[in-house]
Amino acid sequence: MNTTSQNLSEPKAGTTKRRMLHGFWKNLPSENAVVLFSDATANRDDLEALLGRPVKDVTPVGHLAHAKRVVQYTIDLTRLASPTRFLSVVRGVLTEFPDARRVGIITHRPLVAALKKLVEPFAGRIVKSTYFGSGADRASNVWHDRCDLVIVGGTPRVPSDVVQRRLIQFGDFTSAAEDGRWGEIHWRGQTETGEEVIVTGLGYGHPAWERAHRSLVRAAIVQAAGRGRTLLETGCDVAIASTEECGSPVVNNTDIEFSESETTALAIITGLSEPESYRSIKTLVPIAVPDRPTVSTSDIAHRMGLTGRGTQKILARLESRHLICRVGERGGWMLAAEPTTAGAVKN
Repeated sequence: MNTTSQNLSEPKAGTTKRRMLHGFWKNLPSENAVVLFSDATANRDDLEALLGRPVKDVTPVGHLAHAKRVVQYTIDLTRLASPTRFLSVVRGVLTEFPDARRVGIITHRPLVAALKKLVEPFAGRIVKSTYFGSGADRASNVWHDRCDLVIVGGTPRVPSDVVQRRLIQFGDFTSAAEDGRWGEIHWRGQTETGEEVIVTGLGYGHPAWERAHRSLVRAAIVQAAGRGRTLLETGCDVAIASTEECGSPVVNNTDIEFSESETTALAIITGLSEPESYRSIKTLVPIAVPDRPTVSTSDIAHRMGLTGRGTQKILARLESRHLICRVGERGGWMLAAEPTTAGAVKN
């Protein structure tokens, strides 16, 4: 035994050490036993193609009720998306979930670094992040313990040669040699209230190519969304930003992006809301003053270097998000008394 061990770890001079890995080209389940596949990303057609035998779908009718909210915003974020747009979407989703204070993000690898550019009141809410294909996006079970919201930001599409390889794995050599017809596609989704929505996305017009592509891309999104464990009471909410059909309720509003201009305007209003001088006046001057001071449009425009009309558009957006409110017609702006979104941070 000692000699064998020595030979394996320290080969003699003039000899080479060879390492070998043994595997199976096909490791099919036994035909003499009932085999159950429990996989949220699998489907009967793909299994039949891989196994070369009939497969019976015994999935129970209906769906388990989610204990936590899971929604999809039909916004397409690819690996080539700009960091500016990515952060606009992140801020927008955070604004839609005002009570989420421990947020995890799963996105494309090139976009993870952009999270460092987030500023308050958004930056402090991000506690965990990773990218598609890291392993933590599919195998980790700590997300729902550490987070109260998981954002799956992006569509992890794959190159055409990867789709061809999947078709070959399915044994569909004929389709693999044909044109996949990449382009615009449409699919039907439902909102949380059951309203039907037609969503425009990107995909393959060839049925076999589309099925193979979806089996790869949809699986990555579904697995990432699964980190929230939304079926459990101990899970957390999940928000998906993608135009890929993944079986989640669709939010019929793609206009959620929160721009840098809106962030700057909100920061100005927040910063001017409780200046030291104002607090002193409230205690020294016996006059009726509002609980929170107002900030004029012209003052905000001056600080932002914008025209009055351009500033008004930004302020109107913040007002529609219930972050700020107008005091009279010309009384200026103040933070919303009862903030319903992330921009107004409660103490």
